[in-house]
Amino acid sequence: MIELLRECEAPIAAALWEASRESWADTAPGEKVLRELVSAIEALPAESIAALPREAVTTALQRVTDSARYWQEPDETDAVAAHPSVRTALGQHAEAALAHPAASWWSSPLVAGDQHVVAWEKPFPPEGLSGSAARLTAWREAALADELRAPSWPAGARVSGSWWSTPVMAGVPSTTRTLPDGGARAAGVLAAPASAGSPAPVTRPAHPTPAGLVFVEDSLGWTSGFVQAVDVRGDARVYEVNRPDDWAALVARFPFAATASRRGDWTRATGRDGAWSIPDWAAVAGEFDGVHLTVLGYLATAGCAIPVPGTDAASVVAGWQPDTTFWLSDSVVATGPGEEWVRAAPGDIHWAPAG
Repeated sequence: MIELLRECEAPIAAALWEASRESWADTAPGEKVLRELVSAIEALPAESIAALPREAVTTALQRVTDSARYWQEPDETDAVAAHPSVRTALGQHAEAALAHPAASWWSSPLVAGDQHVVAWEKPFPPEGLSGSAARLTAWREAALADELRAPSWPAGARVSGSWWSTPVMAGVPSTTRTLPDGGARAAGVLAAPASAGSPAPVTRPAHPTPAGLVFVEDSLGWTSGFVQAVDVRGDARVYEVNRPDDWAALVARFPFAATASRRGDWTRATGRDGAWSIPDWAAVAGEFDGVHLTVLGYLATAGCAIPVPGTDAASVVAGWQPDTTFWLSDSVVATGPGEEWVRAAPGDIHWAPAG
């Protein structure tokens, strides 16, 4: 939310910078700068968010995703946003944010007819879309070994290890849909220089951009990537994570103890010290072919310590980007060759096919 409000008015951006600067200096933000930030947030007219262009909302979501860190303490902006008075002020604008047209798809379930794999080094090979059962079996064996050999580090120890809660290390495919508004500039391409007698300007339709190109956690600033369109098997069973309770229920149903391997990272990231669990992805695959995290589910769960019902453990959604589905069985098939996409510079949300 704070990244979205940063798009609205200069006073909020300036007040946030001042509060973050004090936090960055390893001191708690002073009451004065916090009051100024809260006042700027509370004074923001309700219509300011509604007036934001769709591109601004997408940019804010990209910044939130790119700043994700699950192996260290919250950064200075996160620390300021977590202050109770700031959280309360931000909450007053939540309804307006969710009502923005650019957020209309944030709670949408999997769109089976519009899924794409994104790769950064080379086109995703079709053979990489199969063999999930064997990969998840190997993942479980490796995860058990990792848990057994991980030392019982004391709380606050400056060590890191396996911090993700997804099956990304199993090598199973993951996909996203395209952005509903195209995600790229849609106009401004001239057929000829604008002058008397020249052809009228013509527009180029927006390229349907896969969300996986735009929303990347802790990105390395890639300016090119590869996209592979896929078809989803018609009878695929997909579990939807749209809120913290959905994630908690999944972990409770398919628990995998991960305290030894995650404690150091997740204690620093969340401030909670205790038992930790993640889903047993090999077991999840027995009932579901894929697990889809909506954008709203991402915003509500990622990086938070989520209590697991019926246990003393908690879990964290870590290493999972907005609108991503991890496929736990051979449920997706490549359609056509992979295609290279490019953008002008790191941070630019506008991507287009290289050709």
